[in-house]
Amino acid sequence: MRLDHFSLSAPDIEPIKNFFCDVIGLEVGERPDFNFPGYWLYGSDGTAVVHLIQGQGNSKGAPGTESDTASDDTGVVDHLAFGAEDLTGLIDRVEAGGWTYRQNTLPNGAAKQVFIDGPDGLVVEVAFRT
Repeated sequence: MRLDHFSLSAPDIEPIKNFFCDVIGLEVGERPDFNFPGYWLYGSDGTAVVHLIQGQGNSKGAPGTESDTASDDTGVVDHLAFGAEDLTGLIDRVEAGGWTYRQNTLPNGAAKQVFIDGPDGLVVEVAFRT
């Protein structure tokens, strides 16, 4: 078993798309021709790891029907995490974008972590193995 993707929905997904592309380094790629706006964002291995949905999102009901606003309740989700290799490059992009962040080193020293406060209350961790 492996992580396939995660989906995020919001009334305006452009800031989220820009954050994941400009800061995290994902790229917009091919997406099925759904009847609602969105993006699939791909990692360096060619996998669509983030699905963005404009509006409510299909786990809460069909987008564009009854309600087209995302829920404010993220449930038990605390943050999303990616593994990466260029800590300096990430910090440069985060600071250039004016994002707030925190750094941490795991107690065993196995990885450095950067927690970035993204759009709409989204927190993204990027981990760098040492």
